[in-house]
Amino acid sequence: MSKTLLVAAIVALSCSTPLQAASDNGEFKHHTPGIIFGVTHSDGDNNLSIGLEYEYRINNSWGAGATYERTPQAHDGDGVSVYYLAGYWHPNDHWRFGLGAGKERIHGSHGHTEDLVRVSASYDFHIGEYGVAPTLDLDEVDGEVIEVFGIAISRRF
Repeated sequence: MSKTLLVAAIVALSCSTPLQAASDNGEFKHHTPGIIFGVTHSDGDNNLSIGLEYEYRINNSWGAGATYERTPQAHDGDGVSVYYLAGYWHPNDHWRFGLGAGKERIHGSHGHTEDLVRVSASYDFHIGEYGVAPTLDLDEVDGEVIEVFGIAISRRF
């Protein structure tokens, strides 16, 4: 599944136009796909996570989006998938704060699904056509808080 995510992310990023709020003709850019690389800290373990995100910018201050993340080695190697919808507030061109709800799916022979609530904060550095954003996510799943530290790479069009 990780290879599929990587290929989809490369295609999405290569097909979009440069990162900026307005295009050359002054039209506001609404679409921001991205890829996520991170470390998920849960139950004393740190595991690599990879994912895809998409945000639709309603205006300069507000957006809504969806995210899918996969942590293949979590839960004793069974793997965990997280998917959620979120609302985002952009107080300026760099900061983004989010609140979302979705599901955490534990894979393996004793797999199950739990509800998830995510709070996130990221700071976007604009590097040429791309945004590079160190990100902190806090997930609440079944009374437990899970920390995700990552880097999101995006391109707005």
